[in-house]
Amino acid sequence: DISAKLSALKAKKVFEGALDTVVFDTPDGKFKREGLFLRVRREGDGVRICFKGKTEKSHLKIRDEIEVIADSWDNACRLLEGLGYVRVFEYAKRRESYKLGAAKVDLDTYEGVPTYVEIEAPSEKEVEHAVALLGFSMKQTTNMSASELLRKRGIKTMD
Repeated sequence: DISAKLSALKAKKVFEGALDTVVFDTPDGKFKREGLFLRVRREGDGVRICFKGKTEKSHLKIRDEIEVIADSWDNACRLLEGLGYVRVFEYAKRRESYKLGAAKVDLDTYEGVPTYVEIEAPSEKEVEHAVALLGFSMKQTTNMSASELLRKRGIKTMD
Protein backbone atom coordinates (compact mmCIF):
# COMPACT_ATOMS: atom_id res chain seq x y z
CA ASP A 1 0.00 0.00 0.00
CA ILE A 2 1.46 3.35 -1.10
CA SER A 3 0.03 5.30 1.87
CA ALA A 4 1.81 2.94 4.28
CA LYS A 5 5.04 3.23 2.28
CA LEU A 6 4.80 7.03 2.39
CA SER A 7 4.25 6.91 6.15
CA ALA A 8 7.26 4.63 6.58
CA LEU A 9 9.31 7.13 4.56
CA LYS A 10 8.16 9.91 6.95
CA ALA A 11 6.37 11.75 4.14
CA LYS A 12 4.11 14.52 5.44
CA LYS A 13 0.43 14.27 4.52
CA VAL A 14 -0.60 17.75 3.37
CA PHE A 15 -4.13 17.07 2.09
CA GLU A 16 -6.83 14.43 2.07
CA GLY A 17 -10.26 14.98 0.61
CA ALA A 18 -12.42 15.62 -2.41
CA LEU A 19 -11.40 17.62 -5.48
CA ASP A 20 -14.00 19.09 -7.80
CA THR A 21 -12.84 20.35 -11.18
CA VAL A 22 -14.34 22.24 -14.12
CA VAL A 23 -12.29 22.37 -17.32
CA PHE A 24 -12.72 25.35 -19.64
CA ASP A 25 -11.84 25.99 -23.28
CA THR A 26 -12.51 28.58 -25.94
CA PRO A 27 -15.81 28.12 -27.79
CA ASP A 28 -13.88 26.82 -30.84
CA GLY A 29 -11.81 24.31 -28.80
CA LYS A 30 -8.45 26.07 -29.24
CA PHE A 31 -6.99 24.88 -25.92
CA LYS A 32 -7.72 21.22 -26.66
CA ARG A 33 -6.28 21.52 -30.19
CA GLU A 34 -3.11 23.21 -28.93
CA GLY A 35 -2.55 21.01 -25.88
CA LEU A 36 -3.38 23.75 -23.37
CA PHE A 37 -5.49 23.35 -20.23
CA LEU A 38 -7.57 25.76 -18.11
CA ARG A 39 -9.44 24.67 -14.99
CA VAL A 40 -11.09 25.73 -11.76
CA ARG A 41 -10.48 23.33 -8.89
CA ARG A 42 -11.97 23.14 -5.40
CA GLU A 43 -9.63 21.38 -2.97
CA GLY A 44 -11.02 21.36 0.57
CA ASP A 45 -11.85 24.98 1.39
CA GLY A 46 -9.56 26.39 -1.31
CA VAL A 47 -10.31 27.31 -4.91
CA ARG A 48 -7.68 27.77 -7.60
CA ILE A 49 -7.67 28.70 -11.26
CA CYS A 50 -4.92 26.90 -13.18
CA PHE A 51 -3.58 27.30 -16.70
CA LYS A 52 -1.23 24.63 -18.07
CA GLY A 53 0.94 25.23 -21.11
CA LYS A 54 1.96 22.73 -23.77
CA THR A 55 3.63 19.51 -22.63
CA GLU A 56 7.33 19.26 -23.46
CA LYS A 57 8.50 16.07 -25.11
CA SER A 58 10.11 13.94 -22.41
CA HIS A 59 9.83 10.56 -20.73
CA LEU A 60 8.24 12.64 -17.95
CA LYS A 61 5.32 15.03 -18.33
CA ILE A 62 6.80 18.52 -18.20
CA ARG A 63 4.68 21.65 -18.62
CA ASP A 64 4.43 25.16 -17.26
CA GLU A 65 1.62 25.82 -14.80
CA ILE A 66 0.25 29.15 -13.65
CA GLU A 67 -2.06 28.93 -10.66
CA VAL A 68 -3.92 31.66 -8.77
CA ILE A 69 -6.10 31.49 -5.69
CA ALA A 70 -9.74 32.53 -6.13
CA ASP A 71 -12.08 33.75 -3.42
CA SER A 72 -14.88 31.33 -4.35
CA TRP A 73 -15.84 28.53 -6.72
CA ASP A 74 -18.72 30.53 -8.19
CA ASN A 75 -16.64 33.67 -8.76
CA ALA A 76 -13.83 31.71 -10.40
CA CYS A 77 -16.22 30.00 -12.83
CA ARG A 78 -18.12 33.24 -13.49
CA LEU A 79 -14.83 35.06 -14.20
CA LEU A 80 -13.77 32.54 -16.85
CA GLU A 81 -17.25 32.42 -18.38
CA GLY A 82 -17.33 36.24 -18.39
CA LEU A 83 -14.06 36.20 -20.34
CA GLY A 84 -15.72 34.00 -22.97
CA TYR A 85 -14.49 30.54 -21.94
CA VAL A 86 -16.92 27.62 -21.89
CA ARG A 87 -17.21 24.61 -19.60
CA VAL A 88 -16.20 21.46 -21.44
CA PHE A 89 -15.83 18.86 -18.69
CA GLU A 90 -16.48 18.41 -14.97
CA TYR A 91 -15.19 15.70 -12.68
CA ALA A 92 -14.60 14.78 -9.05
CA LYS A 93 -11.97 12.62 -7.39
CA ARG A 94 -10.50 11.85 -3.99
CA ARG A 95 -6.90 12.79 -3.29
CA GLU A 96 -4.27 12.18 -0.64
CA SER A 97 -1.26 14.51 -1.04
CA TYR A 98 2.13 14.02 0.58
CA LYS A 99 5.39 15.94 0.66
CA LEU A 100 8.34 13.56 0.20
CA GLY A 101 11.55 15.58 0.15
CA ALA A 102 11.29 17.95 -2.81
CA ALA A 103 8.52 15.88 -4.40
CA LYS A 104 4.75 16.12 -4.09
CA VAL A 105 3.10 12.70 -4.25
CA ASP A 106 -0.63 12.55 -4.99
CA LEU A 107 -2.77 9.44 -4.67
CA ASP A 108 -5.84 10.04 -6.85
CA THR A 109 -8.98 7.93 -6.92
CA TYR A 110 -11.84 8.30 -9.39
CA GLU A 111 -15.03 6.33 -8.81
CA GLY A 112 -14.63 2.84 -10.26
CA VAL A 113 -10.92 3.26 -11.03
CA PRO A 114 -7.96 1.95 -9.01
CA THR A 115 -5.95 4.63 -7.23
CA TYR A 116 -3.00 5.96 -9.20
CA VAL A 117 0.10 7.87 -8.10
CA GLU A 118 1.24 11.20 -9.52
CA ILE A 119 4.65 12.60 -8.61
CA GLU A 120 5.64 16.22 -9.21
CA ALA A 121 9.03 17.71 -8.37
CA PRO A 122 11.23 20.63 -9.44
CA SER A 123 13.52 18.38 -11.50
CA GLU A 124 13.52 15.07 -13.35
CA LYS A 125 16.19 13.80 -10.95
CA GLU A 126 13.92 14.47 -7.96
CA VAL A 127 10.98 12.70 -9.64
CA GLU A 128 13.19 9.69 -10.34
CA HIS A 129 14.41 9.72 -6.72
CA ALA A 130 10.83 9.72 -5.37
CA VAL A 131 9.88 6.89 -7.74
CA ALA A 132 12.82 4.84 -6.42
CA LEU A 133 12.00 5.62 -2.76
CA LEU A 134 8.48 4.29 -3.35
CA GLY A 135 9.95 1.05 -4.66
CA PHE A 136 9.27 1.49 -8.36
CA SER A 137 11.46 1.77 -11.43
CA MET A 138 11.01 4.41 -14.13
CA LYS A 139 9.99 1.59 -16.50
CA GLN A 140 6.88 1.14 -14.34
CA THR A 141 5.84 4.78 -14.80
CA THR A 142 3.92 6.63 -17.50
CA ASN A 143 3.63 10.24 -18.55
CA MET A 144 -0.02 9.79 -19.55
CA SER A 145 -2.49 12.39 -18.34
CA ALA A 146 -5.35 11.52 -16.01
CA SER A 147 -7.70 11.75 -19.01
CA GLU A 148 -5.58 9.26 -20.94
CA LEU A 149 -5.52 6.85 -17.98
CA LEU A 150 -9.30 7.08 -17.57
CA ARG A 151 -9.94 6.54 -21.29
CA LYS A 152 -7.71 3.48 -21.17
CA ARG A 153 -10.12 2.11 -18.53
CA GLY A 154 -13.13 2.90 -20.74
CA ILE A 155 -14.26 6.03 -18.89
CA LYS A 156 -15.47 9.02 -20.92
CA THR A 157 -13.41 12.18 -20.56
CA MET A 158 -13.33 15.55 -22.29
CA ASP A 159 -10.94 14.30 -24.99
